[in-house]
Amino acid sequence: MKKTAILFTVISFLAASISSCSKKEETAAIGSYYNTTQLIGDLSKTVKTDTTFTVDFTFGQTTVPSMLIKKAVTDSADIFLSLSVASPIDKPLINDCLGRYVTETYNFVADKKIVPSASTEYPESIAALCDMLADNFSSEIISEYSLMETPAFNITIAIEPQFADNEKEISTYAFFHNYYTGGAHGTSDLSFTTFKRGRQLKAEDIIKPEDMPVVREIIANTIAQAKGMTTNIYLTWLNDFLMTDESTAITAANFPIYSMGIVDEGVVVSYPVYSIGPASDGNPSYLLPTDIIAPYLAL
Repeated sequence: MKKTAILFTVISFLAASISSCSKKEETAAIGSYYNTTQLIGDLSKTVKTDTTFTVDFTFGQTTVPSMLIKKAVTDSADIFLSLSVASPIDKPLINDCLGRYVTETYNFVADKKIVPSASTEYPESIAALCDMLADNFSSEIISEYSLMETPAFNITIAIEPQFADNEKEISTYAFFHNYYTGGAHGTSDLSFTTFKRGRQLKAEDIIKPEDMPVVREIIANTIAQAKGMTTNIYLTWLNDFLMTDESTAITAANFPIYSMGIVDEGVVVSYPVYSIGPASDGNPSYLLPTDIIAPYLAL
């Protein structure tokens, strides 16, 4: 089965040119959001799912043969577990990372200590892990929460490749989870990880170390444009929101980087809820276009 994996639709916002960086005058970076609708899916869906099939995620001339594992168990629209994991064939190090993410996320939300019955280096092991979590959710979570006066407990986990380049031996995956266990609203997180020969790369591996301050400034400028602000006004607003002081103030030069991944259009950065804005912002993600970021890439 072929699937062109352009999972995220880029929505560009018109904005003014950004201010100059210390190394290079940047005038074309436009703040962009990545649309996560396809990855997240319909959180209100309550149809039980138990499917596993092979799929080739295609990125230009590169394909990522994978086993797509979809499993959902449900009691109602408010109590359900939904898992969707694209497990690559013959990529044990990546699969090990995917297995840890699924396990640790479930254990954190469900307050369980589920341990995979085997190594998660292979798609079949990821599928077995999903079965184990579904069985636990059915036997323990549903039975406990369905009896409550206002039942609410759901977990959604989705992992899917966003980019691959066989020549450079790199691939990027998006990791998403959302959960609700009561209260005003649920909690979600979206992050990106780029792998090189199966090894997880940090921002410092993707960007040349000497250029990190410049890239941080580009990110700050990009986000400011997306919000329709100048960089100085945005940073003033952000520091007020985070209630920083002089010693912890965020500047363009030290702007935080939580998650960074290479995609076909450039580099995407993503932020946890509350890290750079209110909960209504969700998990903001921004594209740094190739023509802007290319000079600073270490890969």
